Amino acid sequence: MCKRCGRYVDLHDYCITSAIAKNYRTKGSLAIEPKGAVYNSESVATDVAIKGQFHGKLTAEHSLTIYSGADIKGSLTIGRLIIPAENVFRWRNWLNVRSADIAGELAANLRASGTITLKSSARMLGDVEASALVIEEGAVVVGMLRIGLKMENKQPAFL
Repeated sequence: MCKRCGRYVDLHDYCITSAIAKNYRTKGSLAIEPKGAVYNSESVATDVAIKGQFHGKLTAEHSLTIYSGADIKGSLTIGRLIIPAENVFRWRNWLNVRSADIAGELAANLRASGTITLKSSARMLGDVEASALVIEEGAVVVGMLRIGLKMENKQPAFL
């Protein structure tokens, strides 16, 4: 229970290993394994890792880690986007994030109110708008870069 308002606060960590249609609202983590699937969901979690399927509206308050097997359909609200090395993620619309750490391949247009970090193994295929950009030697970037922009009206609502 919250000491201030008396509401129930879910602190559980969830690991999804099968298909389910459920909403999650937790201050813990939500992990969707390769054989796991979440359908028709409006979910909010502090940290989210997706290796399987997610269809619905997802809010990752702190971080969203996406692996190659991820199949995501719907809308995303992301604090910090993480694409680990040797993983690929493709997204058609603009991704609006607070910050991003890319070590794998991201094929999407990315907008960040904070810093985007491209590790040496990163491949960024798309346009980038950010307040700051760090590119390690060896990273590949194909797209237009707009750096040093103020993003007050473009950041996610929970920031």
